[in-house]
Amino acid sequence: MSERIVGIWELLLMALVHALLPSQRRARHKRRLQRRRRHALWLAVHGIDVGPRRIHGVVVRA
Repeated sequence: MSERIVGIWELLLMALVHALLPSQRRARHKRRLQRRRRHALWLAVHGIDVGPRRIHGVVVRA
């Protein structure tokens, strides 16, 4: 009986971990995008124009 309970707990724990992984990936992606925007802003403040690659969802060519 106790082996069965342990097995159920392991399954629940695995399900919880797998449920949280996509949200961590999404959060990491958001942080990466924010870091890119901040870097572009920092460069612009110091007089280096990198220009936007995407304006309102449309890719802009240089």
